[in-house]
Amino acid sequence: MTRIIARLVLAMLMLPLAGIIMMTGFAATAMIGGTPDARGMLVAWIATDVFVVIYWIAIWRRSVVWTSRRQLLTLAAVGLGAFASILAVVVLRDFVGMPIEPRILFGNSMFPVVFVLMTVFVWRESTGERHARIVERGTDTVSCPICAYNMTGLREAKCPECGAVFTLDELLTSQAAESGEELGEA
Repeated sequence: MTRIIARLVLAMLMLPLAGIIMMTGFAATAMIGGTPDARGMLVAWIATDVFVVIYWIAIWRRSVVWTSRRQLLTLAAVGLGAFASILAVVVLRDFVGMPIEPRILFGNSMFPVVFVLMTVFVWRESTGERHARIVERGTDTVSCPICAYNMTGLREAKCPECGAVFTLDELLTSQAAESGEELGEA
């Protein structure tokens, strides 16, 4: 099994594992106090959200180029997930009049959705990072000047990623410009 397949399988298991952690927290609260109260549910909620953050970062940490901007936006994703959870609880209280236990369950489900969605966009490989990764592999590549898609081996000068069409001269000139070389006349 390749690493990416393993990561994808682990990523799919995150939500069921988070549910198990949440239910274990509820069960522990019930064993201590008889019935799960709001305070015990809140502790289980926080433990579940901490698990989600640590688990998600552990799975993808080697696939992400950790710039300071990405680190900051990842922290913002944690904050936005927490805000969405609290907002869901408040909205369900004020507009629906739902009891606290279902509100906490629903509110807790908002955190992983918002956090994971935001990190998907924040951690996405930029065009420049993709190009650098391809070049780092040591192969001679021809990349699309617009989106940096690896066009090596294609039979036409049309990028299948962004649809841009080039002449061979345009492609060669853009490759030389990216590498800092100058094209000389032969």
